[in-house]
Amino acid sequence: MASNVIQLPPRPRQDTAEPEPLAFYVRVGRNDHAELLELMASGERGICGLVIEAQNLTRHRELMAETTRQGFHLVLNPKTQPMALVGGHSPTLAALPWGLDRHHRPIDFEGDEGKSRAAQIV
Repeated sequence: MASNVIQLPPRPRQDTAEPEPLAFYVRVGRNDHAELLELMASGERGICGLVIEAQNLTRHRELMAETTRQGFHLVLNPKTQPMALVGGHSPTLAALPWGLDRHHRPIDFEGDEGKSRAAQIV
C-alpha cells in the first residue's frame, strides 16, 4: 500500500442517518375519485396525498373532503402552465375563475387585476 494513503476505519452504522422515505402522491384523474374513496375506506396509508386538477374540483369534492378528514395532504394543480401556452389553452381551462378566453401572458398577473387573479388561484 502507498505510504501516502491513510486507511480510515469504517464508520459505525448508528452514526449514519436513515434517509427519509420519499413521499408518494397520486394525481387524481377525472374518473379516479370512486376508486380512491374505496382505497381510503380500506385503510390505505401508503400514500401521502392527492393532487387534484383545478378543472375537476367540483367533481372531486367528496374525495377532497375525505382526504382532508383522514389527514392526507391535498394539492391543487391550478393548471397555470398549460394556460400560459397557446397550444395548452382550452375552453375547460378558460372556465376556471382565473381563466381567460386566451392563454395567459405575464402582464395578466401585474397590477390589481393580476393580484386578484393570483388570489383566486390561492
